[in-house]
Amino acid sequence: MERKANNSADMKRKNRGLLMRMIREGNMSRAELARKAGLTRAAVTVIVDGLMKEEIVLEGETASSDVGRRPIMLKINPEARFAAGVDISMNGVSVGITDIGGKVIAKNFLRYDEEREDLQQYSEELVVWIAGQITEMIAEHRIPTEKNLGIGVSAPGPIDSAGGRILDAPHLKVWKGFEIVKALEERLGMKVFLEKDANVMALAEKNNRAMTDNFLFIIGDNGLGGGFIKKGRLYRGTGGFGSEIGHISIKYDGEKCRCGNRGCAELYASIPSLLKQARKNGLPVSEWSELVDMAYDGNEAAGEMIAYAADMLAITCVNASNVIEPEQIVLGGKFAYRAEQLAEMIEKRIAETAMTRKYHHIGVEASVLPKDADLSAAAGLAIEKFFLLG
Repeated sequence: MERKANNSADMKRKNRGLLMRMIREGNMSRAELARKAGLTRAAVTVIVDGLMKEEIVLEGETASSDVGRRPIMLKINPEARFAAGVDISMNGVSVGITDIGGKVIAKNFLRYDEEREDLQQYSEELVVWIAGQITEMIAEHRIPTEKNLGIGVSAPGPIDSAGGRILDAPHLKVWKGFEIVKALEERLGMKVFLEKDANVMALAEKNNRAMTDNFLFIIGDNGLGGGFIKKGRLYRGTGGFGSEIGHISIKYDGEKCRCGNRGCAELYASIPSLLKQARKNGLPVSEWSELVDMAYDGNEAAGEMIAYAADMLAITCVNASNVIEPEQIVLGGKFAYRAEQLAEMIEKRIAETAMTRKYHHIGVEASVLPKDADLSAAAGLAIEKFFLLG
């Protein structure tokens, strides 16, 4: 009897989460929800009434209708819940609070003190600063405990998401092996979710556009990362190490990588590697955007470098696609800057070499996320749990 009750409660929670996600993706009427979710009108009414009582869902405008009563559209109330976001980067730490629509309502940034040598002590001090910022922001904006969904933490990979540890990202020694989830949960008493930056951005991409539910998100910044969305969910692998496309070998006899492998894609297709190669070719560039602008202005050497980047990324994408078979490739991070030329080249090369090329086309396009999406994307980890679990 107890198991039956538990199963019933689980089903109600799953259906609640399903309807919340459907409303978030596009305002819907009760009738639409029932039809698309495969639920009875009565079941939808009970769930929606509960969500409205909690002020998670609001009634919006009435939709036009050819016959009968015009349906009332439902929408998510962005101020129903809030989440904190912590974005750990190579340069420093961003902390902020967002509503469940991803709107940042408070934020702050702390640049690392590069002269610090006592890294263990410094990492503890950084956690104290992060916890203090979150506490102050919550108090300043008078966010009640019951409306706080927790804290999402984004960090460069590799990370141990299950164990809550940042592992050994290059140029990020201050956080090496640090159990940040435990440290923040002990200080703040909130649920903390840790994920690598590429996965965080992939989730944000999914929630910010209407597109396929199966795509590979590639982020190009200091390294080369990937996040795979499969059937609308983030694929993490068994221990959270899935989609590490930067460590796909694209040259079996290539350079030795920090991971122990040889010829990893990160050594050839990351932004620093590409800029280093561009400078070897006589191009005085320090930013990816400079190289792209030169190519668009007709600089032949810059155009050749973009073609080289497309080759390296295409090899990486083909290897990944032959294993996970995405429907779409999305270029994020710095690769999203004026990405039309790069995307077209990569798409063409994939169409020529991918194993599935005879059966379906894999499109390549730029991310739709704004430049400053990192913080809201991090908070989105806690928000995503809310929408998944209901």
